[in-house]
Amino acid sequence: IASVMSQSHPTDPRTPLSGFQYSRHQFEQMVDAALAHARRLGATDAGAEASEGCGLSVSGRKGDLENIERNRDKSLGITVYLGQRRGNASTSDFSSEAIERTVQAAYDIARFTAEDPAAGLPDDADIARHHPELDLFHPWAIDSEAATELALRCEAAALQTDARITNSEGASVSAQQSHFFSAHTHGFRGGYASSRHSVSVSPIAGSAADRYSRKALLVFSQAVNAVMFAMLAALIYTHSIEPWHVYVTAVFAGIMQVIQHPARTSLISDTVPV
Repeated sequence: IASVMSQSHPTDPRTPLSGFQYSRHQFEQMVDAALAHARRLGATDAGAEASEGCGLSVSGRKGDLENIERNRDKSLGITVYLGQRRGNASTSDFSSEAIERTVQAAYDIARFTAEDPAAGLPDDADIARHHPELDLFHPWAIDSEAATELALRCEAAALQTDARITNSEGASVSAQQSHFFSAHTHGFRGGYASSRHSVSVSPIAGSAADRYSRKALLVFSQAVNAVMFAMLAALIYTHSIEPWHVYVTAVFAGIMQVIQHPARTSLISDTVPV
């Protein structure tokens, strides 16, 4: 266990955490370079943030794999202040040249932006100086095969829960992680890594919608609604409408909605081949 923890939470800030390409130290260098360039351009104040995220998402339905998605993104954003004028720009290119171009873009935007009396960095008294360790980073080293197997097991368990559950919108497994570092010219410096994981399933229960054709149920309910509202329109046109006519129409419309909703929700099983 100690070996796994040391790999996921290395003490050396120059070493990237598990699953990441960049380290905290690299992010600090990028942010500091952006702030220094903003100062050289003549910015009154500036703030910058570097971040990176990655993850895996898998979904399946009716016992089959539907989708596997891997994501990895990175970004460096800079906010430049010229008095109370503010400009923002960002880039996914972490080269020195790209960072300087991004700072220049934010600076140029601030030059031509109207003053905002609320624009500016926090006062010194409002800046956090102490950053407690919140233990938010717990990477899940799961591959696509294991994630698929878990998602399908989850869906199968949901379908076995009750005999009235006969359909499903699918199950999914997601493992995501990210980290960032942020700083500004009033002295704030901080950041952290975090992870978020989930397993979800969407079972569908509805005896009528699962016993009969969904298309037929939808056609029937819509036809009943059409007849009811046509009759109501005729009563209004002939000035024969009574309050109880409206009440009865509302009751039948509610009944038809009870039929329509599960049929419409589970219609995908009739229109998309499994």
